Amino acid sequence: QAPKEDRDPTDFRHSLPFDFESYPCRAAKSQEFAKKLFAIRAFKHNLVLIGEEGTDLASIVHDLAQFDNRKEDSYKLVDHSQLTESFLLEILNNSASAGVTCLTLVVPRAESIGKETEQVLFAAGRSRGAFAELPLSLRFIFFVNDDIDVLYDNHHIDDDLYMFLGTSEVKVPSIREIREDIPLIAQRTINAEIAKQGQKRNVRLNPAARAFLKERDWR
Repeated sequence: QAPKEDRDPTDFRHSLPFDFESYPCRAAKSQEFAKKLFAIRAFKHNLVLIGEEGTDLASIVHDLAQFDNRKEDSYKLVDHSQLTESFLLEILNNSASAGVTCLTLVVPRAESIGKETEQVLFAAGRSRGAFAELPLSLRFIFFVNDDIDVLYDNHHIDDDLYMFLGTSEVKVPSIREIREDIPLIAQRTINAEIAKQGQKRNVRLNPAARAFLKERDWR
């Protein structure tokens, strides 16, 4: 049974049998997403997350890292500017020195990476060229804004990237699909901002505010 709404307004505790902080999981779609992500956590090669702009990718990466919480596994969210041969080799070697045996690199906006970056990713993912003797296993999570087939049909990704991304996909729910979660997300956001200002108090939204936020036509 899910916790009642009168708990600490920053508390996302739920009825799932594993830790998950990205969403409160009061909504069916967010629970479904959490379960799928947990079930697929041991994927071997590449995983594609499909979601809208504004998705809190950092929180999802944190949850993935906490699922097993093993020192041997590491997750890193990287920007396109970091996807160079020298930078990736540095990350790989530093991770291996720290005892990591499986490194997962999370790449946002994968549909907009350039051709040169593509070639670096292909070499790293296929253990070729400068990456021929990797000191650990490497896998990728790619975040995109639409279904892979749609991106390909609309010429947003080419044949090589389409094949490299693979077939494992998980849909990240939009805010419109998880309306039951919105009040708790709002409370956490508000209270995080209050904490940044050095204040020690929590805001709790009243029923009218919760109803208003849930009924809004969110983008």
